[in-house]
Amino acid sequence: MPRFRNLLTVAAVLSLAALTAAPATAQEDATAAAPMTVEVGGVEYAFTGLPTSLPAGTELGFTNSGAEVHELVLLRIADETTETLEELLAMEAEGRDPMEEGLVEFIGGAPLFAAPGTTAEGTLPLEREGRYIALCFIPQGLTDMSLLESLGPDADPADAPPAAQALMANPPHLALGMIQEFLVTAAGTEVGPLPEAVPMASVTRSSAPAEGRIVELDLTSNEITQDGQKVEELDVTIGEEVTFRVSNSSGLEHNFRIGTKLEMINNKVEGLPGVPVHTEGVREFIWVVPENVEELRYGCTVHGHYVNMKGSFVGGE
Repeated sequence: MPRFRNLLTVAAVLSLAALTAAPATAQEDATAAAPMTVEVGGVEYAFTGLPTSLPAGTELGFTNSGAEVHELVLLRIADETTETLEELLAMEAEGRDPMEEGLVEFIGGAPLFAAPGTTAEGTLPLEREGRYIALCFIPQGLTDMSLLESLGPDADPADAPPAAQALMANPPHLALGMIQEFLVTAAGTEVGPLPEAVPMASVTRSSAPAEGRIVELDLTSNEITQDGQKVEELDVTIGEEVTFRVSNSSGLEHNFRIGTKLEMINNKVEGLPGVPVHTEGVREFIWVVPENVEELRYGCTVHGHYVNMKGSFVGGE
């Protein structure tokens, strides 16, 4: 898995910079013509809407349509670098670091960082021609940005919450396919075609969760089912890592969240573990069972759904 230095440190530094930095401005001179902005999307685990080539002067925005936290980080491949993207990614196995060797560099200051279902503030400018790489360092399963904040550049990972430590053992999104090379051409040239889109529901994951168990649930028109049967109670163990694989087979709008009874009833679910509203496909998230698990509920909080689509946990040591 390519790290480009230490992935965990880089991911924490970049993501915290995105959270604390002032939004990037698209134009220093307000009287100048506004640049073209291309809105890039993020899903599990790919970028969408990013053309194969863009003219210099373009700016990139970023919207996260996935169920996990995502970021848009840009690397520029040095002009004298002849290696392909695949060769750059393979260097770690040889004990080499493309960044330390000057083969690639970070571009555009702080990355564009977005929680599930949100749009990042600011844009990333493409000022120089050349080969670029878009990628996401976020570890698989992260849905709560506050966990990433606990792994800042001055923080000791050993002091991070157990949930954050467990997530950092997971592969980064770039290792699961959230990486794309593209060209920046001369200003005024045409925008290139889009690469073939990869629907979220058909993404093939290259790595399964390192530990824990998988709970597969299906959101039907008015029930949450497991193996074809309505499920209203899930047995879990405090401290265990559970990967929820949630399928929406109904074609209706559903979400799946975990929170207190009041949070769920009142639909106060922003930032809670789970997946946002969607109408189809399979979404995954990883949850470390907390000590107060028996106070928590799971379900769909879309208006009118929770009365039939809910359940509780039975937890033990």
